[in-house]
Amino acid sequence: MQHHDENPPPHRKSLHRKSLHRKSQWRLPRLDHYAWLVIALWTVCVAASASWSIYREFQNARDIALSQARTHFDKDLSFRTWATSHGGIYVPANERNIPSPYLAHIPDRDITLPSGECLTLMDPARIIRQMQEEATIPVDVITHYTSLKLLRPENAPDDWERAALLALNEGEPQRQGFTQIHGRQYCRLIIPLKTQQGCLKCHGHQGYKVGDILGAICVSLPMAPLLNIARQHSITIALGHGGLWLLGLLGIAVAARHNRHRVAERKRAEEDLKRMETQLAHVARLSLMGEMTAGIAHEVNQPLVTILNYAKACRNILAGETSSRIEDLRKWNDEIAVSAAHAGEIVKRLKGFARKTEMERTAVDINHIVQEAVQLVALEARRGMVDIRLELCEASPSINADRVQMLQVMVNLVQNALEAMEQHVEEGRRLTIRTKLADKLVEVSVSDNGPGLSRSDSLNIFDPFITTKPQG
Repeated sequence: MQHHDENPPPHRKSLHRKSLHRKSQWRLPRLDHYAWLVIALWTVCVAASASWSIYREFQNARDIALSQARTHFDKDLSFRTWATSHGGIYVPANERNIPSPYLAHIPDRDITLPSGECLTLMDPARIIRQMQEEATIPVDVITHYTSLKLLRPENAPDDWERAALLALNEGEPQRQGFTQIHGRQYCRLIIPLKTQQGCLKCHGHQGYKVGDILGAICVSLPMAPLLNIARQHSITIALGHGGLWLLGLLGIAVAARHNRHRVAERKRAEEDLKRMETQLAHVARLSLMGEMTAGIAHEVNQPLVTILNYAKACRNILAGETSSRIEDLRKWNDEIAVSAAHAGEIVKRLKGFARKTEMERTAVDINHIVQEAVQLVALEARRGMVDIRLELCEASPSINADRVQMLQVMVNLVQNALEAMEQHVEEGRRLTIRTKLADKLVEVSVSDNGPGLSRSDSLNIFDPFITTKPQG
């Protein structure tokens, strides 16, 4: 029988939490500021496109409504013009066609046929009105003849039509708009009617002349069907743009993640290069210390010999048990302390020079760097009988640099000068190191009286792994 632990150990819980954390990072990738900016711009562009497309849908609905209203007006105007040109139409007088009291001033409004049937004159406006009222197919379009000088009170204009009629009388060619009628939205188009010769038969007694604005035909077309179509198209547009927006977000997220990986790889490469440079600099310092081994041993040996000699003298005096030379013991003890401190300083400098450290930029006094480098090669300079002269700037200029690397550069320059003079100069060897301020810059020069560089060597002096030494 297997036993399952219901309470896993803490290290398993930690691993489980880490695994969940990694999964959450995969599900919700972290985006940088540039990615969020691109997302914001993409969102604005998609929203603007969707808004414009939806606006155009509703604008198209209005344009279609105006076009249909114009078609209805042209149809009614054509029939009215035809009826007017014939002076109206005689129809049988009955309950449907009661003689119009508004045409009573016309002598032949009513006529009787030889058969005894009575006919009455029907004006164009009444013909169109009767056609609309008796249409077999219901039509929601309202065609209304109206005027400021009414012949029939039922044709009185509403507020919108009255304002439009006043504007038409002032010379406006037509007026259109979208208003509410009985709680429903309508597209309304009103166009003036000018008096023709045939119109004077019915309206001449009102004082009209040919060319006067007789009134206007107002076409009111319901917007509900067209707006419903526009809303359906708007939903399709919104869904399409929403899908496009999501695809764009996915593309941006993938691109941002790929870019983040590239940035991480570049940072890792830079860190690897930095570590390699640090290791190479450390190897170079160790190599330089190997070349300076003899001098270093001598430098450390001198204070150690001094310490040993003074220690033997102190032991001899103490063995004789004489107290008359107490003063000598104090003096020699001070000398031992000075020599020990000198040896410790040498070891400290060598340890700091050889230590493997990361590059750290700090404020460095360049004069101290020069002096420390000279101290490291002092014995080698004495053995080569080289006169080292220091001409240091009194202002103690400081620079922002890595102290160990600057010290290594300075030691390399001095070492190269010593080796060049050792091979080519028999006597009178001089090495001069100068520091000075020049236009907010610190200038360090190392000059010697060696053979110098040939013209060909000076062309590639700053190329890597180039040397004029026989041993490389």
